[in-house]
Amino acid sequence: MRVLHVAAVLASCGMPMPAIAQDEATWASRLDYTLNESRDKPIICKQGDIERHAGQTLAQVFAEKWPVQPEPLPGSERVQAQATRAIRPRGAMRGMPVQPGIVVFAVLVDENGEPVQAEVLCASTEGYDKYAMRIALQSQYKPAFVNGKPVTSVVVHVQKFAGGAG
Repeated sequence: MRVLHVAAVLASCGMPMPAIAQDEATWASRLDYTLNESRDKPIICKQGDIERHAGQTLAQVFAEKWPVQPEPLPGSERVQAQATRAIRPRGAMRGMPVQPGIVVFAVLVDENGEPVQAEVLCASTEGYDKYAMRIALQSQYKPAFVNGKPVTSVVVHVQKFAGGAG
């Protein structure tokens, strides 16, 4: 699974790009969650998307499960958590909507690279949340590193669904 920008996904599947009212740099899928300042920024979805945690921050969503990151030392490299292998749910995905859709979800990844919790943040259409959650929790991750040490952090993914009957 690649981390993608919602606009890139829309363009790649030929979907029209709606007017964007807010700055793309503030979208949840564009922030660096190894930085403590990103924890308290409100979750912002693309205009027109369904917001699952309207008005909240990821610090509020994950609460005490997501400790504050250590501050990076001067000249120290930060490495964001990332998916290393996306696992597709096995078997038929019964009840999947016929129309295509895009889901933005966040995964809290611990210092061992294990997914702790996943939350859908934004969706272009109804019906794909449970499939996105299965993908999020069954995938494999590399933890974030701050000051050379692994830390619990967040990975945000944009997942495209082609749609289909089930």
